Amino acid sequence: MKSDADAMRRILVLGEDHAQAEGISAALAASGRASILANDTADAISRFEERRPELVILHVDTDVSSALEMMLYARAHTEVPFVLVGGEVSTVVRVQWLELGAIDYVTRPVSMLELVARAGAHLRVRAAAPTTCLPEYADAV
Repeated sequence: MKSDADAMRRILVLGEDHAQAEGISAALAASGRASILANDTADAISRFEERRPELVILHVDTDVSSALEMMLYARAHTEVPFVLVGGEVSTVVRVQWLELGAIDYVTRPVSMLELVARAGAHLRVRAAAPTTCLPEYADAV
């Protein structure tokens, strides 16, 4: 069950398969969540700057360099979580994506219901996490 706060969180969706990206955006909208649909990496970076999403859902099937460019750009500016949607790949490849900053890797074909639920779970975890360390305790961490 999503909270009202979940509904207000913006989710950027970027996929090389525009029809699937639109399907993800529609599934998010049907669940009451706001999404931002990007057409390509340049558009995603522009929308990322303008709208400051709280989660990014990114397809990584064939255009790996664009996905990597988007992740590295975002990581240089924020800690926004990435949920990657891609084909069946080796454990090593999934681990590499996670080490580069993804918070989740969902294998296609993907259940829209599951993807929306995962997005909501990641948003809840992000909302519950402390954003900064108190200055007097910074040295103890």
